[in-house]
Amino acid sequence: MANHDDRSDNAEKIQSMIDDTKRRMHEAEMYQTEHAEELHPDEKRALIEKKRNREISIDALEEEKQEEEGQS
Repeated sequence: MANHDDRSDNAEKIQSMIDDTKRRMHEAEMYQTEHAEELHPDEKRALIEKKRNREISIDALEEEKQEEEGQS
């Protein structure tokens, strides 16, 4: 039996990933703000790097979502 490739909900799944990534980014920013004085410099750098990576991921996911919506 052939595997049917149903991509009809890809744009919705991608939007969900975007929303989750934005939520995690916001939570990390809140954590960084609330604990700014307690954070070790290495932890601060790691949080900044994670934010940068999440921003890149969001940009890529938004492009992918636009492509998926164009294929509908």
